[in-house]
Amino acid sequence: MKKLMFLAMSAILFAACSGEDGDSSPDGNGTNGNVDSKGRVALQVTGGVEATSSLSTRVNNSAWETDDKIGVYACTHEDTPTPYSAIDGGSNVCFSITSENAGETKSEDSYTYKSFTGTTSIYLPTNGAAIDVYAYYPYTAGVTPSGHEISVATQTSQKEIDWMTTGKTENATSSSNTPITKSHPSCELLFKHCLCKVQFNLVHDDGLSADEVTTNPSVSISELPTTANLNLYTGAISNQGGTDSAIIPVKMSTAESNYDVSFEAIILPYQTTTNHTVTLILNSHTYTFNIDNSKPFVAGHKYTYNVTVKPTGLSVTAAITPWTEE
Repeated sequence: MKKLMFLAMSAILFAACSGEDGDSSPDGNGTNGNVDSKGRVALQVTGGVEATSSLSTRVNNSAWETDDKIGVYACTHEDTPTPYSAIDGGSNVCFSITSENAGETKSEDSYTYKSFTGTTSIYLPTNGAAIDVYAYYPYTAGVTPSGHEISVATQTSQKEIDWMTTGKTENATSSSNTPITKSHPSCELLFKHCLCKVQFNLVHDDGLSADEVTTNPSVSISELPTTANLNLYTGAISNQGGTDSAIIPVKMSTAESNYDVSFEAIILPYQTTTNHTVTLILNSHTYTFNIDNSKPFVAGHKYTYNVTVKPTGLSVTAAITPWTEE
């Protein structure tokens, strides 16, 4: 099986979904006692974080945090899900990490999992029918799952624009071919970044002091699209557009090792058609360099620009690394 290693977060859903008439008594396998008074198997959720130290699953390089929320769609099982059909009570259900379960963890393979709690329960079909599960982050009420409009115009909160999806999940675990049913309500949700991350690391060279880089620093990237449509089922991005404008990366709370200051931004994946000017203002001095228009921005990839500030100008090196590796 292809092993997914993302800079991403993964989640396990122990889902239960019903609303159907008929036999209401589950067989009890794998339910861990999570059954209501009607005998319906209810949802249990654990969410995971990629555990490899050299990889970061979140734009702010941290693990899941208390109050992080994901949206979950529990759908009828289809080999070719067109259209997607959510079961009763299984449409865009919010699950979050609460203060009570924020410390709960378990490790499996290359992922570390934490528990999630649903605002409402989803119940698996009582007739034993299998379901498919789709999930996305961050949870948003009132979404259009087949084409939700997103924006990266405001970078103030990176968490709020770090869109991730799981795609179709039809097996209870990533290492088995067991369908998701009332007998096997667990479901590993492996999240993948849908957008791109850009990071700028700045350091002073001989002849300058660190203060000349860290005094009121700012970075901007010109002429980037700011809106697009995101399919929350598949993670596909389309209709990149909006008014092209400057994206203002945010200063990271901790600079990359061996650098004076670091900035990061989330941008839309797309093929560039023009050079994009990066403007740095450091200690009231303005510096610029261009991002080549021949390079596409690919979903799930991180673009790093290491900038050495010299008395005579800038020295820039660039690297591309995947957030998500398959």
